[in-house]
Amino acid sequence: MKTKFSPILKVRKLEIEKIENQLLSYKNQKRKAKSELSNLMDDLKKMEITKKGSIIELKRSFFLISSLQNSIAQQKEYINLLDNQIKSTQKLLQKATIEYEKIKYLHDIEVKKVLEKIKKMEIKELDEVASQLFATRKKR
Repeated sequence: MKTKFSPILKVRKLEIEKIENQLLSYKNQKRKAKSELSNLMDDLKKMEITKKGSIIELKRSFFLISSLQNSIAQQKEYINLLDNQIKSTQKLLQKATIEYEKIKYLHDIEVKKVLEKIKKMEIKELDEVASQLFATRKKR
């Protein structure tokens, strides 16, 4: 049943869905970032410093290790950023849900009022029909 709160309720519901989709997106990004971090850590564990060979080969292996360590640090930073975004989005979702529940409560109250009015009108109409039937039977 539509009330004056129906359009607001619909907008709030869409807002919640939008926030939920954003939250899922952040969680998926975090999952991918953790997977990438795990791959980088595995690569770093597999790296070996050359113990024999020229200084150029030694510098190259140090450079590769340093590069992997920088990539790992960036990935950890990105995961922390995603954690913060997830937390703030969860708070936003909680606030939006509370607002939706408030509007839904008001909507439900309005629906109950309308239904009560309809019931009273039906009872009145039934009483009127009953009194008309009674009057017509009395005349016979």
